[in-house]
Amino acid sequence: MQGSLTISPVNRRHHNRIFEADLKEAKKLQLPGPIMVLVFVVTVFCCWWFDRFGRMNLVEPLIIGCVALGFVIYLKWNLRRYWWFWMSLCVFGASHGILLLYVPWTDKWHPAAAWAGGASIELFAMLWVLSLLQKRAEKAERAMQRRLHQGMNSAAASHEPQGADPARKSILGL
Repeated sequence: MQGSLTISPVNRRHHNRIFEADLKEAKKLQLPGPIMVLVFVVTVFCCWWFDRFGRMNLVEPLIIGCVALGFVIYLKWNLRRYWWFWMSLCVFGASHGILLLYVPWTDKWHPAAAWAGGASIELFAMLWVLSLLQKRAEKAERAMQRRLHQGMNSAAASHEPQGADPARKSILGL
C-alpha cells in the first residue's frame, strides 16, 4: 500500500527520534518575561470577555488549548515553510474549537493536574502527528532529489553525441 501511513520498524526509530527530540526541547523551554505578561493579559481579557457572555466555563479549555497550540508552533517553527504544517495547525485549531463548543464544560473547580494531563495529551498528540508528517515529507523530499539526480544523469547521457561525424565533434569541442 503506497499511500498508507504505516511505519516500518526502521522508520519507527527515526520517527521516535524526532518525537523524543521535540520532547527534550520542550523540557528545556523557558518563556521570556514579556511573553508571560502577554499570556497574563490575554487570559484576563478572555476571562472578562467570556464572563460578559456568561460562558466563563469555556475560558480554561480555550486558554489551555491555545497555549498547547502555541507551544507546538514554537517547537516546530523550523517546519514553517511547509504547507502541511500550517494545514495541520488549522486542523488542530478547528478540532479544538469543535471540542470547545460541543463538550459540556462545567464551572466547577478541577484539579490543575487534570488540566495539565489533558494539555499534555493534546500536546503529545499534536507533536506526534507533526513528527509523522515531517518524516513523510523528508522521505518524499529524498525521493524527489533522487529522481531529479537520476533525471539529470539520463539527460546528460542522452545529449552526449554518439556516433557523430568528426566535423560535428570538432564543433562541439570533443
